[in-house]
Amino acid sequence: MKNSPKRFFVSLATLLVAFLFCILVLPSSVHGDEIEDFDWDEWEQEMDEAAAELEEWEQEMEEFDWDEWEREMEEFDWSEWEEEIDDSQLRLDETEDEIEAMPFGTTDTPQADEELAFMGMMFAGIFGVIYLVVMIALYIYKSITLMTIANKLGVANAWLAWIPIADMVIFLQSAKLNPWLVLLFFIPFINFIAMLVLGIMGFMKISERRGFESWLGILFIVPIANIILPGYLAWAEPKTQTAQAI
Repeated sequence: MKNSPKRFFVSLATLLVAFLFCILVLPSSVHGDEIEDFDWDEWEQEMDEAAAELEEWEQEMEEFDWDEWEREMEEFDWSEWEEEIDDSQLRLDETEDEIEAMPFGTTDTPQADEELAFMGMMFAGIFGVIYLVVMIALYIYKSITLMTIANKLGVANAWLAWIPIADMVIFLQSAKLNPWLVLLFFIPFINFIAMLVLGIMGFMKISERRGFESWLGILFIVPIANIILPGYLAWAEPKTQTAQAI
């Protein structure tokens, strides 16, 4: 056992010398023109220094107490070392579990998926309630303004403004348009054009009948303004009373 490491390191040193020889000597043999310029004295000096260092290193290897090193390896508590490794791995696993349990950790756990689904449903529910409240408020506003306009213009059964479809008839009657035009709203593709044209014409005629400028009806196609327009025609009073009753 004592001679095996020595032989190994001696072989290693021999390979090192051969490697240096290949680096320093072989290139000179390949390039023949450079041989004369090569400093052989310096190379011999370097080889002598390398041999001296090798001998010194071999001496250190011979003086090394390999028996003591083997005894230390035999006395080393490998079981305790394995327990420390196991404890380190256990602590690492616990740390990973703690990181996954944190709010900003991964969302691959069933609990995180349930929380995200709950938050999505909550926001969707809040948005749905807000949308429903806004739609109900707009419907009430539209019905009140149309009924008020119809009453001021002398249209019969103005309360029908609260009933879907019937409110279209009240609108056409308030504008002195043929109520049967309401059927155009139920024809595919044509209904959009009919709603746009009849809406502008209807509000223009209603504006004129209420004593306002007829061009106000164009505001029907202007966002926000088309919400304000019915209320203005219902509750505002013109400067000159030119309203025409049916």
